[in-house]
Amino acid sequence: MGKEAGFGLRELSALLSTPDPMDHQDLLRRHVAGWEQRIARARVAKDLIEHAFACPHRFADCEHARDQIAARIPPAPHSGHGGGNGKWPEAESQRRSAELARPAGLMSGDEEHPLTRRSLTE
Repeated sequence: MGKEAGFGLRELSALLSTPDPMDHQDLLRRHVAGWEQRIARARVAKDLIEHAFACPHRFADCEHARDQIAARIPPAPHSGHGGGNGKWPEAESQRRSAELARPAGLMSGDEEHPLTRRSLTE
């Protein structure tokens, strides 16, 4: 049952080293938090795929898909000119990522997407 819950051998060994697995609540909480992160990422992926089924645009041309992909790209390091914390501000990084991902002549983001946008992190 432990393997089905996603525990590794070391975690199983720790859990079984005492008569009550609840003696290792810190390990169990970390494990649940890891599952919650994986489930959230899976939901985002599922929602993006479901959006692709209903979207009238090709996936590569879909502004919604590009926004979701750009949001997962980490900010580019700052060039070193002008001080700052060494990283692009989040909005600037996302704008630049979207520009790089958008082929010329496609929606700029000012146009309304034909499908209703909804949060993919619900």
